Amino acid sequence: MIKREAEGRLLRLWREFPVVLVSGARQVGKTTLVDMLSDRLRLGQRISFDHSGSRQRANEDPELFIEGARLPAFLDEAQKSPAVFDAIKQQVDRHRRPGRFLLSGSANFLLLKRVSESLAGRASRLFLRGLSLRERMSRVGDAPHLLECLKARTARRALDQCHATADRVHLSPRDLSQHLLEGRFPELVARRRSEAFRLAWLEAYVDAFVEKDLPDFGEIRHREEFRRVWRLVAASAAQLRDLASFGQALGVSYHTVDRYLGLLEQGCHLFRLEPYYVNIGKRLTKTPKIFSEDTGLALMLAGIRGLEQLEASDRRGAWLENFAIAEMKTLTELFDPSIQLWFWRTLAGAEVDLLVERGARLLPIEIKWSSRPTRSECKGLETLLSDLKPRAPFGIVACGTREPFLVTDRIVAVPLPWLLI
Repeated sequence: MIKREAEGRLLRLWREFPVVLVSGARQVGKTTLVDMLSDRLRLGQRISFDHSGSRQRANEDPELFIEGARLPAFLDEAQKSPAVFDAIKQQVDRHRRPGRFLLSGSANFLLLKRVSESLAGRASRLFLRGLSLRERMSRVGDAPHLLECLKARTARRALDQCHATADRVHLSPRDLSQHLLEGRFPELVARRRSEAFRLAWLEAYVDAFVEKDLPDFGEIRHREEFRRVWRLVAASAAQLRDLASFGQALGVSYHTVDRYLGLLEQGCHLFRLEPYYVNIGKRLTKTPKIFSEDTGLALMLAGIRGLEQLEASDRRGAWLENFAIAEMKTLTELFDPSIQLWFWRTLAGAEVDLLVERGARLLPIEIKWSSRPTRSECKGLETLLSDLKPRAPFGIVACGTREPFLVTDRIVAVPLPWLLI
């Protein structure tokens, strides 16, 4: 069984908070994670709201249901019985000690109003994504190279850091393409299924989300319309969240697209990256970008079924950007939740894929397939470094190179897999 990076964080939260919420898309390993840690969590009872009997009893008398639970209790798929949240609040307020209720669900609890209102100040949240590159390569426990780069003050220092360890991490461009295509679902990654099985599994996954999970978030009358929006958004990886353009392309209203994207965010299939905005005398984009949590699922929805299609696609760079930013989002949330991720883009066209902010420090990152990016390909980085100095002393091009090198005295090129490990 693959060791998960989130194990340590879950145990720490369990020791500190009365309620811990483990959220994430279906089939990313939430229940498996709890099972792996069951002895250390010392759970008294496990209740699954996937079972209609449990939902019925909880909905009929939530206070009595929670009073009768043997604590500590694990409530699986808790979003299916929202009535229990107020009852948990009352129970916690009477006996406020850590490690009482562990809730999991295939929903982003922070986007569910009833949860955020009932458990504010009483609960902490762990967002679990699919298997990361670190987990797949058995590098759990090592200090992430991204965080080490944040400590460097110059491009030369980052170059030296990479030189010292880059030979331990190498993926060919084809290997990396395979990771994008496989995605992050443990069922597909750990067992190395055939391509036919993978596609059938993903199609069944979409059906299950639309038919079983969506009713937990809101009524959808036109499910095929929802699927069409999902396919379009999946094909628009790393693009601006342009509701009007999406709606025009599909013949649906701006408000309908907005609602459907909100449901996909609640279901943990999309996330936003907000633009970095500071008053520096430039007109900057204020519209967020959208990304898929799992590139394998997004590629299937977009009609990319195999490596040859992916490698021939003119959207290949956007898929790589999506993959890399999802990986770095996983890293920063687990190792330092104070880190914020942005993108940077001026209305004049200068753009940087990712801007990592920790305290007063900014680290801009460009993501490319190229094995030898040139200075002319890094104009966005140079503009940002000029505009945001001294907070951004240097920038990184995470790319297909095997050996790190300096592009300029303030821009270092490093292997993308190294930065994600």
